[in-house]
Amino acid sequence: MNEISVLICDKDECYVDALVQFLLGCKREYVVHSYTRVDEFLKDRGKYNLGLLTADFLQEIDMDTLKNKVRTIIQITDGLEDAIEDVEQLYKYQAMDKFLMKMERATADIRCSKSGGDKELRFLSVYSPIHHELTLPFSIMLSRLMEAEGNVLLIDMEENSIINELTGQSAVIKNILDYMYMIESGGEGNIYDYLQYYEGFSYLPPARNPTEISRVSSHQWKHFMDEIARSDFQIVVLLFDNIHTGFEEMVSRSEELVLINRPGDYYRKFERNILKFLKLSGLPTDIREIALPMSAVNLNDGSYQMEELYQGNLGNFIRKTFEVGLAYGA
Repeated sequence: MNEISVLICDKDECYVDALVQFLLGCKREYVVHSYTRVDEFLKDRGKYNLGLLTADFLQEIDMDTLKNKVRTIIQITDGLEDAIEDVEQLYKYQAMDKFLMKMERATADIRCSKSGGDKELRFLSVYSPIHHELTLPFSIMLSRLMEAEGNVLLIDMEENSIINELTGQSAVIKNILDYMYMIESGGEGNIYDYLQYYEGFSYLPPARNPTEISRVSSHQWKHFMDEIARSDFQIVVLLFDNIHTGFEEMVSRSEELVLINRPGDYYRKFERNILKFLKLSGLPTDIREIALPMSAVNLNDGSYQMEELYQGNLGNFIRKTFEVGLAYGA
């Protein structure tokens, strides 16, 4: 895994301890160094990819000296101190998913330049031939649990997805189609400009218009997959809504296709049709057939839905089926 060196400078020792513990526990590739005294930092001879410093450090350290040591500098603030000129700010006490998102975007160019080589990338495809209502929560839970095994990206290709509502991301602007347009047009940027973050994993938001996914050509899907393969993710979960153009190309890169169904012969008929199609397509991917007996009918309204699923039957089912996250209540 590629390492990103992070410098944290804040005189609040409790905050520094909490932030360091969070970063070390979030399964990212960060190597963290921290200081709570300016004089101790000045003895440091290291070089860092990202620096998170409060105003009191930034005011006492010569900026040219700091820029020679730190590639990207961000001022972390409690909102009460003055902003340092020409330095990007990051609020200290916001939700940590948003805090981490800012860090990931600040180091995106470094990640992209380091990606490739001998890294291992696993694609996992998820599709429900009966459009099971828990396919999206299933994919979210699976991505969250697999984060313990590496940096996870969930690609949501549902035509009428509610992933932004379920994860509390109400102000999403960029999505999968925007990213595809950027790479097709040769524009500047990288995938981290388009991602959202939730509970330790990244996801590429779905298209806004339900008809847009069906218009993407097989060539565009191939180009898209090639770009994803060059990212620094270790695990990519591909969530399909329908068998659109490019489905075979994408699934053929996956080590496993998960078919989500319900118990019962009626639902099994739909699955048999898909299995026949996959056999005729000659796809070499392993197929895992899963019959989910749960439904969303009893889910409470509000922000506890995902945690309710995570700690309940669906979360436990995924832990046991995929043997991930078994240290958590399984």
